[in-house]
Amino acid sequence: MFFNYLSGLFNKALFAGNYLRSIVIFSLVLSLWGCNEFTDDLNPSGSDQRAAVVEDVVGSEEGQILGDFTLKSTVGNTYSKDTLLAAGQPVVLYFTMWCPICDSHMSHYINEIAPDFPNVHYIAVDFVSGNVDAAYYSQSDAGYLSETVLVDDGTLKAALQGSMGATIVVDVDGSILMNEDYKTGSRLRALLSTL
Repeated sequence: MFFNYLSGLFNKALFAGNYLRSIVIFSLVLSLWGCNEFTDDLNPSGSDQRAAVVEDVVGSEEGQILGDFTLKSTVGNTYSKDTLLAAGQPVVLYFTMWCPICDSHMSHYINEIAPDFPNVHYIAVDFVSGNVDAAYYSQSDAGYLSETVLVDDGTLKAALQGSMGATIVVDVDGSILMNEDYKTGSRLRALLSTL
């Protein structure tokens, strides 16, 4: 019925000599027709359709284990999963692009959350600069020289499905306790309070 209505509009526009309008309406009809297979997305079931997370295996989801990696920091130190966890402290990994949003997240964590959790190791992960020199320059320019920053070569991004603002909390045994975008920091604070 809707298609017939649009078809009628197309014919009226075409016969009225308004070719531009007819092209626009025809494009709209084709676009809507192409969306026909996606109508189920307009009526969500309300249930989580994702596959169940297999816990205690290497992965990126909560309940899974952080995989092994070896990366350099912006000051040339080498870090691996084992060196991060050797201190017996939980680790917060924050994926940064050094953009204003990342800056606000990092600043909020450093100034508002970290002081309440001195036994948690905070590490920024630069996943965009590509090399130590460029990452160090970005870190310096953003004013975070006092923070540990890992220069990701794609390893952590792939292993943790990390992107801008991704915040991953890893417990002392290597289990991933949280993997989500930073948002307000309230869930992060609540989680760190339980450790």
